[in-house]
Order: sequence, then structure tokens, then C-alpha cells
Amino acid sequence: MKSKGIQVPQDAGLMGFDHIDVLKYVSPALTTVEYAVEEFGVKAVESLVSQIEQTAYPTVPLLNYKIIPGDSI
Repeated sequence: MKSKGIQVPQDAGLMGFDHIDVLKYVSPALTTVEYAVEEFGVKAVESLVSQIEQTAYPTVPLLNYKIIPGDSI
């Protein structure tokens, strides 16, 4: 974006997903969504197994998340 002359957040907002450590070195600080990766994986496998075994209809699990504010939006 920088090479195209687009400034964050003045021209465009930018938000990441999965608050990874390397983001603390990005400027401006990126606003991100943090979630429980392991819980997400467990729910995905449980849903897949129940669909394969035809014991349940597909569902959309609700997972906890937290927005980590930065300077990018």
C-alpha cells in the first residue's frame, strides 16, 4: 500500500486476524482480532466428524474473540 501512496488509516483502514507477535513491529500498529486458535481447531474437527458420521447438521460455532486496538483503522 505504501508503494502505491496509500496511507493507513488516512486513506484506508486495515485490520488483521490472529494477533501474531510480528505485528508489534508494523507501523502503524495494526488493529487485529485475537481468538483461541486451538479452540477453533477443536470445534472444526468436531463439526467435521459429526457431519461425516451424520450425527448432526452443520453448525456455525460461536467462538470468543477480542479486538486488539491499533492505529490502522
